[in-house]
Amino acid sequence: MSQTMQIRSYIDIHSHMLPAVDDGSDSTETSIAMLRISEQEGAKAVILTPHFYYGRNRYQQGELQKRFERLREAVSEARIGLELYLGNEILWFDEAVEAVRDGEALCLAGSRSMLIEFYPDTAYQTIERAVRRVVQAGYLPVLAHYERYRCFHDSREGQERIEEIREQGASLQMNFNSIAGHGGLLSGIFTDQETAWCRREVQNGHVDFFGSDAHNLGKRSPSHEAAAAWLEKHIPEEQLSEMLLENPEAMLSGERA
Repeated sequence: MSQTMQIRSYIDIHSHMLPAVDDGSDSTETSIAMLRISEQEGAKAVILTPHFYYGRNRYQQGELQKRFERLREAVSEARIGLELYLGNEILWFDEAVEAVRDGEALCLAGSRSMLIEFYPDTAYQTIERAVRRVVQAGYLPVLAHYERYRCFHDSREGQERIEEIREQGASLQMNFNSIAGHGGLLSGIFTDQETAWCRREVQNGHVDFFGSDAHNLGKRSPSHEAAAAWLEKHIPEEQLSEMLLENPEAMLSGERA
């Protein structure tokens, strides 16, 4: 990536680069290669967020921490200058808050922020109730790749819903490559109309965080050159810094409420 296209320092709050725990990286070697790409494209820190599927995880939480420590050692040996943090991407279920309280599922990097995802066809009422439940429990809901949820794509009503859940305390995370047309609802590729929607969401100031949602070295790699080029061209410096660095730093320090 050329210097003119490179996004300035950023923090990736959503990734699947912890090896052999979900459908993401399959080995330490793959994880190292993925993290090297992240570093080359400007990443200052990466939060590793393996899927948490209630009753269907491939790991125990204690094992997750051990794998995390082993990867940190490997990253240090590879001389990759990234800070690594651990969390979960939690597929919403009724006892999600209790799972976090009990230490079965993890917030992002030891913060109070819960990265939660839903199925694309989830009703808005379910998402709104989940946000209220998380906030009432004293946590901060971060909706993972919210651009995938069809309930937000209804023209005026969708915009009203987005404003409503933000007012209720939800933060919104978008995948980098969604603004480049990748990561669509079913096919893995957004239509031109869906890509335009994602870009408008960024320009409208609705996106609080970006994440790679990287799973591998192929079509779901950490590289986001096309997204970087679009952001640099169309988004003001102050807003870019806020989404890519300031908001994540505030979350990591416990200042974001």
